[in-house]
Amino acid sequence: MSDTEYEFRTARPEDAAAVEALDGSFTTRTVFHVAVTENGFALREVPVDPPLRKVFPAEETGAADAPGAEEDTDSRTFVAVATDGNLAGFATVGYAAWNRRLGFTFCGLDTALYDGTPSAGEQALYMSMPCR
Repeated sequence: MSDTEYEFRTARPEDAAAVEALDGSFTTRTVFHVAVTENGFALREVPVDPPLRKVFPAEETGAADAPGAEEDTDSRTFVAVATDGNLAGFATVGYAAWNRRLGFTFCGLDTALYDGTPSAGEQALYMSMPCR
C-alpha cells in the first residue's frame, strides 16, 4: 500500500475509541443556499469568505452504539484505516424498512430555524407523506 491507500473493513470493538475521537469537522469555501420554487426548492452554490468551518456537536452514545458491537443485523459500521494504522474515517449504514416507501413531498422551508443555535446558518427542509 502507498501512503495514500487505505484498508476498508468492518469495524471491530477495539475501533470504538478511535471512532469517537475522530474529528468530523470540515472547512468549505462554498455553501448551498436554498430557495423555494414553484415545484419545490432549488440549491444554489455560493462562495463564502472567509471559509466556513463546521464543527458538529458530540453525540451521546452507549456501548450498544460502539463500532463492531452491533446487535442489529441490518446495521454495519465500516472503517478506513491508513497505512500508519490510524483511523482515517468511518461510515455507519443501516437498513430500515419504513424508508423504502416513496411518496414524500416537499412541504416547507425554514431558513431561520437554527438561528441562535450552534447550527446557525443551516436551513430546514420539511417533507411529508399523507397518513392513510
